[in-house]
Amino acid sequence: MKNILSKMAVGAKWMLLLTKRLLKKPAFTVILILIPVLAISMSRASEDANGLMTVCLATDGERDEIAEAVMKDFEGGDSVVLFKIFESADDAVTEVKRGRADAAWILPGNLREAMIDYCKYSEPIVSVYEREETGFMALSREIMYGKLFPHISKIYSADYTEDWLGHVEGYSEKEFLKFYEKMAPSEDEIFIKFEALGGIGGESTTESNHLKTPIRGLLAVLVVMCGLASAVTVSADMEKGTFSWLDEKKHIWVYHASGVGACILASAVSVISLKICGMAGNMAYEIACALLFAVSSAVFCSFIALIMKTPKRIAASIPPLTIIMLALSPVFIRVMDSPIQNILPTYTYIYSSVDTSFAWIMCIYIPVGLVVCEIISRVLSKLERKTHYFAKK
Repeated sequence: MKNILSKMAVGAKWMLLLTKRLLKKPAFTVILILIPVLAISMSRASEDANGLMTVCLATDGERDEIAEAVMKDFEGGDSVVLFKIFESADDAVTEVKRGRADAAWILPGNLREAMIDYCKYSEPIVSVYEREETGFMALSREIMYGKLFPHISKIYSADYTEDWLGHVEGYSEKEFLKFYEKMAPSEDEIFIKFEALGGIGGESTTESNHLKTPIRGLLAVLVVMCGLASAVTVSADMEKGTFSWLDEKKHIWVYHASGVGACILASAVSVISLKICGMAGNMAYEIACALLFAVSSAVFCSFIALIMKTPKRIAASIPPLTIIMLALSPVFIRVMDSPIQNILPTYTYIYSSVDTSFAWIMCIYIPVGLVVCEIISRVLSKLERKTHYFAKK
């Protein structure tokens, strides 16, 4: 027991010394500073009235009662998309052509009639002019569907009543709509309950919160980048012979110790940033997941360092690895679900905030990763010795 505690103390001392060395490296310090700056700036941007993209709204003629109501609904929304109302459809499209807006939506002035045609003949309602396809553009269309759906729902309900129940004498359209509104769920009646497991808090989701969703993923990528920066530094020290006095079999543990120190420091800054942004939930769970993620990331970075061998190759692998993590981890969009994605520590960490089973996957990831790194380290060491032997011959 004393021997184990002694080894742990030595390991902790190495970790602290190597982390202290890392803090003197400008690249590592810059990434650490980026974590809270990115989190706070994205959180502020999600609450900014100016939004992240601009959509121009106009009608192609004089507005009826429904068109007027929809326009007012867009104007007063809480969203990361800024909606600008134009009197002329041509002016709205011109804004997009000149690059002052991302999209223009042209609604028919007689919106009620257009909706009836859509319900009966599937005729399109809105004409949309877009500069390019983006994730936020897709979000803006979701917002549009949400604004138009209640009005379309009323028309479908009226058609159903007419076609299947028959016309009821003495009931006007006003009375039907009054009955429809009475049956519709009020704001207090929640028929879908959103509950987050672990990390994310229980605050209600609004359109302005959509930008906050990728924050956790982006911070996770920065944590891994800190681990890779640590691997570059240790690899450069290995080349210089700084650790030549140490048994070659133990070199892998220098990578582990340095990586764990770097990733724990970055994860701690990340958790604090999430707390500031209002994205952190149960703090005990957040800290536990962040610690598991830090160690998982360190093991992953040690694996990359072993494969790449030289500091230049490790540094060159950082941009493609960042792209892979952003693409295959659900940072902005969910691309696919495959067991291969579990190799990326960012993938399991992001999902651990909504599913506790991913925290257990990280618990398995660490010992398996350590064993894999140990095997690769020994195999590479043997190959190098053989190469050196034949070179001498």
